[in-house]
Amino acid sequence: MTVQRNNALKRRLLNGFFMSLLMASVMSAVMTLVNTGPGPGFFLRWMRAFCIGFAAAYPTAFLCAPLAQRLTDRLLNADVAKQNESGTDKI
Repeated sequence: MTVQRNNALKRRLLNGFFMSLLMASVMSAVMTLVNTGPGPGFFLRWMRAFCIGFAAAYPTAFLCAPLAQRLTDRLLNADVAKQNESGTDKI
């Protein structure tokens, strides 16, 4: 049982890490580009914004992932229940 908990925690930590890494990269690049435009020093400005964004994104992703999963499950279960009531099997 302990091994399963450790694997679940590792999965949650790694998932949060990669999701926040990708999201912080894209969002900081876009926002830096919109706010300052391309040009000299863009990469350094982007990396600064990324470091700040990632510092906020990782704990947020880790802490909010269970809530997001529950909301997703609730929406999908509601959708399945509606399909069962109507007797349709459409996607």
